[in-house]
Amino acid sequence: MTDRNTERFLYRIVYSRTGPARFTPHQDSITGWERTFRRARLPLSYSQGYSPKPQLRFPPPVPVGHCATNEMLDCEFSEGVELGQISKSMNEVVPEGLIVSEARVAGPSYGKLTSQITSIDYLATVASMDRSTSTRLNSFLQKEHQVTEVTRGLKTKIIDLRRAFISIKILNDQQIGMTIVAGSGGSARPEDILSLLDLTPVRMTRTGVHGPWDDCHR
Repeated sequence: MTDRNTERFLYRIVYSRTGPARFTPHQDSITGWERTFRRARLPLSYSQGYSPKPQLRFPPPVPVGHCATNEMLDCEFSEGVELGQISKSMNEVVPEGLIVSEARVAGPSYGKLTSQITSIDYLATVASMDRSTSTRLNSFLQKEHQVTEVTRGLKTKIIDLRRAFISIKILNDQQIGMTIVAGSGGSARPEDILSLLDLTPVRMTRTGVHGPWDDCHR
């Protein structure tokens, strides 16, 4: 997309992260994406000043070890590039475990993948479930509040899990899908509800981040 007042070319990259790539810390991932754009010979823009930075914008980091699908990053180019060429060029050089599914023209939500996110979807794969899981989950969903103490690193906080989870659904005997509130109210993690349900996660996948851009791509 070209902003004719400033000649900015704004794009949104949609990609998945599996395999070895899911163990890459966020800061190293940023460096890896910058290298990918350079190797793909795409005209990534840089900030001005003494220490130019690549014009890349990310949503909240995916935790190390988690997979991700429909993940996004925003970028700014110094010139326009055909959308199909962007994904094709990037897939030829991305690190193992990353696949670019598409490039989009970024609209007014460019660069706001953190501030405008309203909810985040997860798919949790667990070791096993039995009838008691459904009973515990139904009990949780029937409550108006579920105040719980959780630990984040060295800090402990009190959160209302019931208000934090928009939806939770058992999909089969090893998978649970869930949508969690993001933004200022987003203090819960998928592991919090799994712990409450006495489930052991085998794999966690972030399957989508939602915001005003959803209306443009349905």
